[in-house]
Formats: sequence, C-alpha cells, structure tokens
Amino acid sequence: MRETVCVIGLGYIGLPTSMLLAKHGFKVVGIDVNPQIVNGLENGRIHIEEEGLSGIFAEVRQNESFRVLHEPCPADIFIIAVPTPISENRHSNLDYVISALRSITPVLKKGDLIILESTVPPGTTSDIVAPMLLRAGYDAGCDVFLAHCPERVLPGKIVTELVENNRIIGGYDERSSERAAALYRSFVKGEIITTTATNAEMVKLMENTYRDVNIALANELAKVSAKIGVNALEVIHLANKHPRVHLHSPGPGVGGSRRSCSHRRGGACRPPSSAELPTFRRSSRCFRWTARCCCLAATCRCRFSSRAI
Repeated sequence: MRETVCVIGLGYIGLPTSMLLAKHGFKVVGIDVNPQIVNGLENGRIHIEEEGLSGIFAEVRQNESFRVLHEPCPADIFIIAVPTPISENRHSNLDYVISALRSITPVLKKGDLIILESTVPPGTTSDIVAPMLLRAGYDAGCDVFLAHCPERVLPGKIVTELVENNRIIGGYDERSSERAAALYRSFVKGEIITTTATNAEMVKLMENTYRDVNIALANELAKVSAKIGVNALEVIHLANKHPRVHLHSPGPGVGGSRRSCSHRRGGACRPPSSAELPTFRRSSRCFRWTARCCCLAATCRCRFSSRAI
C-alpha cells in the first residue's frame, strides 16, 4: 500500500517536493492557506515557474497521485515547508511553523513521520516542535518520528537540485533519521547524510551565512572598484586563480526567486557586467549588503531587503 504524504505549504520548496514525491510512488496531498494557490492547482495551473515542474505536474495530475486541500488530512508523513520570515526585531518568525504544527496535530496518529523543511534557528526541532507534539499527546521518538531536513536548492534549478544535491537528514533520534532518510532516498540521487536535528539546523544556517557574507563581500568589492576605476569582474577572475580563494560575483543581493531582482534570467540572478556596475550601483534599491547575524538572519540594513534565510 502506498504511503500518503501531506505537504504543508506549496511554495518554491513545498510544491516541487510534492511533485517529486508524487512522481516516485507516493500519494501526495498538498496543503496551502492561500485560496488562489489551491484553486489554481485544482484547475491545472501552477503558480511557480521552474524548469521541468509543469511536466511533472501534468503527469501526477493525470495519474491522480497528487491532490490539493485547504486543511491537512490523515497521512503517514507530514512535511512542513512554510516561510520563516524575519520579524521587526530581526528574529526568525516561527508563527507559520507553529500554525502548521497545530493544523496537523488533530490528524496525527502513532507511527507518523513529521519533517520540518523550513529554515529555523538551531534548537527549534527539539525545543519547540517536540514539546508541541508532546502537549498534543505524541512523544517524539516514541509515538511519532521527527526530523529536520533543510533544502539546499537554487531558484531556477529547484527540480534538478532537489534530485541531484546531497541531502542532510537531521533526526530527533536515530530511528527518526532512518525513517526520514528512506523517504528522501525515493527521489534523491545525491548523498543522504544523517545527523542530529540541531546539527542540521546549524548546517543550513552556516550554508546561508556563507553565501550572504560572500555575496556582501563581492558587492563591496564592486562598489570600491567602481569608485577607483577598477574592473571588478577582472579582479575577481584573477583572485580566483589562487587555489584557496573563491570570490563570488557581485549581484543584486541575496534572495533568489523570493524577492524582486532586476538582473534575473530564467529565475536565477546574474551578476551585472563591468559596464553595468556603476549604473547598477546607483539604480539598485539595495546594493549595499552587510552580513548581520540576528539569531537566523544575515540581512541588509535597508528597509527594502530584509529576508528569511
């Protein structure tokens, strides 16, 4: 008998993940609170432009392995893939995660697997999610399985990278790690690495911090280069000839498909050319990015660009 997976949140991660699971033998139920998303999917329209996604959607609709609802239903596996935006005090806002957890507890049963894919501060799975499940009558690691499995994909290549990239599986306990790993092995061709939930949360934070810091560095280089008449792209190219240097290309900042980007091709950001840099520097709403660790966020200080990692 096929297992049923209930995916909470049908955004840039939840929808492609749902499609891949449905394609690889699972019965998938997608849940979203946005009625436009639900109605669109019910009528055969997807709201995300990603290479390969529309073809998979048509396939899983035809074989009836995917359906969409407004509220969670009983399932064997629950995946939470909701936003964790940055609040006004620059802390990670977990309201959507908490709301998603509350929505699934009435339909949970013993033996179910709960996976948190949303990017969260280290300790969230063990200190927030597990106690919430316990209050609902389910002891994580005994009654239900619990894991944090962060995504690591590039907008524009999400479907490909969900399949080909290595995947970190952070279990609340060892049995939870193995149960979650078995799910992702159904469609992931990359290496599956198991660890603890808190380790996985910290890994995701460090991956994003590395990107944020290095993008900020490249943009600062572009600013200085434009001021003194140096070709920033040539400087980066030559510096990267060093065996231990890997400077990023300057661009509009961090965020990919989740925020506006005037220098975007096919869903992915591209760096401005050397000729564009001075104009880009003046015209971009937010070119000066600075890494600033606030619990989870490495964000720009301007009012236009704070974002959840």
